[in-house]
Parts: sequence; C-alpha cells; structure tokens
Amino acid sequence: MPVSPSVDTRTRLLDAAVHLIETKGEVGLRVRDVASMAKVTEPSIYHFFGSREGLIVAAQALRYVQGQVKGLRAFEASVYACTSKKQFIELVRSALRDLYNDPQSADNRAVRINVLGSAQSRPELARQLADMQRVANRALAEPLGFARDKGWVRKGVDLEMLAAWIIGQINGRVLLEIDPDAADTDSWDMISMDAVLAVMGHPPSSLKMS
Repeated sequence: MPVSPSVDTRTRLLDAAVHLIETKGEVGLRVRDVASMAKVTEPSIYHFFGSREGLIVAAQALRYVQGQVKGLRAFEASVYACTSKKQFIELVRSALRDLYNDPQSADNRAVRINVLGSAQSRPELARQLADMQRVANRALAEPLGFARDKGWVRKGVDLEMLAAWIIGQINGRVLLEIDPDAADTDSWDMISMDAVLAVMGHPPSSLKMS
C-alpha cells in the first residue's frame, strides 16, 4: 500500500499500521515495516505513539471508527432534509436496508467485532473505543432529536441510548454474516427494521419491506 508523503507523518504511520494489521494481523506488524511504508524513520513511531503497542492501539481504534463516520454524517443530513413523518420513516427503512445489504457495511461490522475482541485484553484500547462510541451515539442522537421535535420519534425515550441500541442492532447482523449457511437474512432484516421503528413509536403493522 503506497502512502503519500504529502499526508502528515502521524496519519501516514496510522495508515501503514492499519494496512499491515488487515493483511498480516497484529502479530505481523513490525515497526520497521510501518516506518518504511510511511517513508519515515523508526523513532517517529515512538515520538507519536510511545511504543509498538501504542501504535497498534491507535490503529485499531481508527479501524473501529472509520466505517461509522461517513454513514452517520450522511444519515444526519438526510434527516434534516425530511419534511414529513412518512418521509422520515422511509428514510429510516432505506438507510437500514442499505446498511444491512451493502458489502462494505458488512466488512465494517466484521472489523468492529475484530477490534472489540482485541480490546478485551487492552484497557487503553477499550477506553478509546468507549469514547469513540459515545461520540458516535451522540452524532446519531442529534438528528433523532430533530425528528423527535417534529413528532416523528416518540417523546420520553433517551436518545443516546436509542442511538446506541440502533447501532447495536446494525452491528448484530454480523452473527448472520459470519455464517455462510445462514438462514433467511431477509427475515432478520425485517425483524430488526420493525423493532427499530417500533421503538421510535411507529407500529410494526405499517412497516412492510418492499
């Protein structure tokens, strides 16, 4: 993976580390290889990250968060563009359907599960992931607050916890995606979609997937 010299040093190091983790695993990440790919000297790694372990923690945290940011921003912009409850419901259905069935989204879920596994023995990584997930929950809660003010999401629900639960629903699909012989995924999608919209305050009987 070529790393552009025009990008700042820390970013180049992280990009190189992410690439090596994804191709060789953590055990295959060597400091000299990261430095070579980033076109810097090895002391730069210790300057920015303190140690090989510090670099791995930062790279794993980046792997965890980078798949969420773009989707959350796109959903936020779309919610603010809605002008009716019907349009909002259709947006939620469409967004969930895309997230369930997009291969890149499936890859992102697999990465997040992989990183969460790595965090079990790394308290610092777990702390960083918790901080990042809290930011993601708030990023989703904000447009949901807009929808609640419009009467499209039921009042009284904790928006951050609703956001966390929705993200958990989406990530939970990995339990089917790891099984090549999984049962009817369309049924899982319908159940999950109905559940998300029902918690928002929309009766499942009105939610039929087209």
